[in-house]
Amino acid sequence: MAECSKRPANDRLPLIFIPGISDVIPENLVQHFTYLKTGETGYFDYRLLRNTLRGQGIDLHIAQPDWKTTTPDTWADDMTAAAAWLAGPHEAVIVGGFSFGALLAAEVAERLRQGEYGPPRKVGVMAVSLTCLFGEWVKEAWDLFPEDKASLLKPGADGRPKVFPPALDMLADVELPDVICPAQIYSGALEAPIMHDVSKAAHATWPRSELITIPEAGHDITKPRDLQAIAANIGRLAAVVRGATY
Repeated sequence: MAECSKRPANDRLPLIFIPGISDVIPENLVQHFTYLKTGETGYFDYRLLRNTLRGQGIDLHIAQPDWKTTTPDTWADDMTAAAAWLAGPHEAVIVGGFSFGALLAAEVAERLRQGEYGPPRKVGVMAVSLTCLFGEWVKEAWDLFPEDKASLLKPGADGRPKVFPPALDMLADVELPDVICPAQIYSGALEAPIMHDVSKAAHATWPRSELITIPEAGHDITKPRDLQAIAANIGRLAAVVRGATY
């Protein structure tokens, strides 16, 4: 089962956000349903992202798959259901994500646009540091970053790996989703070249996307340069989403 934050209760534009696979979300930002508390601490402080978005008239709501016991198809299905629930009565919504969460966000956004788990919605995508751990890139990615695979398979405090091991074998079959809705793709200038390849491929494939390169930024989302870039651009996406017609 997915875990997600509380349902929006106001008229501000909701941004439903899917973190990366290894992120651990502070309890004051997410409502846990079935997960055991592991005592692990997160690398990113998503309170900083929440505050940045608030300054742009956007409310952050976090949803996260059960990475540890389910597979990519289930991640996408669960996140679509969670996003539809979090969107509630809102006609317009942004679905965002970091790393692998950004890939899922793109898939979820299109499903919401098409009316899965509710009425069709006006949707935008905020994809930050798109992962390279899928499709045609995954083999090269494991060769480049073997420590990442080892980290995902290392048991945590609850005795389970960060990702369900069979899921890693399925990543080669995951495809870059077709995205019709407006999208912003954020790419750190200091990320590995393979990450830039994925971001450029998404930009070339998604007809209503813009590629935003963040100078002197790596594979991050809550450092000052990342937050400044989001603050400078997300309002433009929000305006397009609110006025979107399909």
